[in-house]
Amino acid sequence: MAQRRPAAERKEKVVTFLGRITTQKGPEYFVEAAALVLKRTRNIRFCFAGSGDTMEAMIELAARRGIADRFHFPGFAKGREVYEVFRDSDVMSRPRCPNPSASRPSKPRTVRRAFHHLLPKWLR
Repeated sequence: MAQRRPAAERKEKVVTFLGRITTQKGPEYFVEAAALVLKRTRNIRFCFAGSGDTMEAMIELAARRGIADRFHFPGFAKGREVYEVFRDSDVMSRPRCPNPSASRPSKPRTVRRAFHHLLPKWLR
């Protein structure tokens, strides 16, 4: 497996959304936030790893905002691919729309996976 270059050697940072691309997860907030960030700097890329019923709409939204060239849509990731997505990311973004009918806050599995893959072993 190819190792990622050290942060100091990379020209661009990568912000990742990994999960189901559905209304409940708030993917439009990720695209809108990317548009705001890209007004200030262009050395960032955005990765939308996942699949779902709003994926095509997010591709179209990125195109309408004129930022599609800064997005990568690799699709559904599983197993080793999840590790590689996190390995290649500098920041994980997890916008989420609250569920008013939930009896307690959930603990998103994707966030736990990110911590598992990204935290140095001595912190576990």
